Amino acid sequence: MDKIWPKLIFILGLGLVLFLATYKLTESPPVWLDEGVFTQVAINLAQFGEHSIMTGPGNFVSAWFATTGYSVTVPIALTFKIFGINLFVARSLMAVFIILMALVSYFLIKKEFDWLWANLSLLLLATFAPLYGNGKSVLGEVPGLFFLVSALFFLNISQITKRKSYYLFTGVLIGLCVITKPIFLVLIPAVIGAFYLKRKTIPNLIEQGIFLSLGFGLALIPWLLIQFSGSSLVQVFGHYANPYDLPFKIVLLTNLKQFISEAQPIYFLLLFVVWLLAYFRRFYKKQFISLTETTALVFSVLIFIAYFRIEGHYRYFFPAQVLALIYLPNSLGVLFFSYSRKIIVVIVVILIIFQSYQTIFHSWVATYYQSTRSAEITNTFSSLPKTKKIFIYQAPETVVFLAGQDYYQFFQITKLIVVGQDNLKMLMAGEMDFVVVPISLYQTQENLFKPYLKFKEFGKYLLLTKNI
Repeated sequence: MDKIWPKLIFILGLGLVLFLATYKLTESPPVWLDEGVFTQVAINLAQFGEHSIMTGPGNFVSAWFATTGYSVTVPIALTFKIFGINLFVARSLMAVFIILMALVSYFLIKKEFDWLWANLSLLLLATFAPLYGNGKSVLGEVPGLFFLVSALFFLNISQITKRKSYYLFTGVLIGLCVITKPIFLVLIPAVIGAFYLKRKTIPNLIEQGIFLSLGFGLALIPWLLIQFSGSSLVQVFGHYANPYDLPFKIVLLTNLKQFISEAQPIYFLLLFVVWLLAYFRRFYKKQFISLTETTALVFSVLIFIAYFRIEGHYRYFFPAQVLALIYLPNSLGVLFFSYSRKIIVVIVVILIIFQSYQTIFHSWVATYYQSTRSAEITNTFSSLPKTKKIFIYQAPETVVFLAGQDYYQFFQITKLIVVGQDNLKMLMAGEMDFVVVPISLYQTQENLFKPYLKFKEFGKYLLLTKNI
């Protein structure tokens, strides 16, 4: 039985991840603007070889503002090439990233500690609702975490084997992680900081640094060529630094308030504090702490600090929360070392039950388990004649449902980033046969749509037709 239990728990955890990552895949969570932008980049890569956004038939603009890197958009483009362009195909790849990230996290914790902590970490991850809220959508957070945890895993192996090929591969993984989303840029100072903190225990430090840097460069070069075509480094990193162009003082106060008034930030803070206390307890007692965990913790500290610089969306601290979660069983073991391991198991099981309840009944993904929005969009678009002019207004997430049909579009991401501005002249002149617009925007900007009549409501959108 001692040999069977670890396998049964592992199968249970992996089964939960597989089920929840694929359940209501195209409906929960709903499609939204950012996902639409990243999906469109992948569509245009697949169809035209362009890292860009199409504003109208044959007209493209640089997608420099699309913050998800080629480590996500290129795999999605390849799946589109093979299986066709639709939301199910794109999100199926996202589900694969979720499953792979959970698997690598399990093997990382098992390698660092033991099977019990690894299985408990897997169950905590499997029942964590934000994993599916952030991961099933075509975004970069979970793919970035997959590359990050994989880098930590191979960093751990490289410290044991001292093989140069592992250092090089770890560097590639670090590079793929960093270019996935701007929030992962802090991995660079995190790795440097961790190596500095552990420098006295790391043999061949300079050699490791050289091979890690070479691997990092191999991943970085394509990103520089793709991401910065049609834009400047200053423009792109200016967008990364403050995409919403909001005053720092207001953002800081708003984000600080979240950590005393909102459930998920409070939960993250508690997990984070437990991890910090456990780390410093071992540090004070001069117990062994791996370079891998040090890197993960420094990264999480930097993510926590960086979170306060821009408008606070939970997904901006999500990577640090996942790392704190998978290291939680060992952290509890360190803090309650004088008690039986059974006490730790009981505490973690209570958290797993709590998380499961949230995921099934009260999470963001749970609110859309019965949604039919994607199906309604598909049915509506499939009924439109392919020869007609279609205008997509501030709804880039709907383009994936057009299945290659020509369209014109306009959307605004920030005050400074507007796509398809010139197309508004055609819209207001009544040159479009059909217009798709969110109902909420139609109600506030009705003057734009005077040449059109309401035709159909579907999901949260309104289909307008030319007033003949």
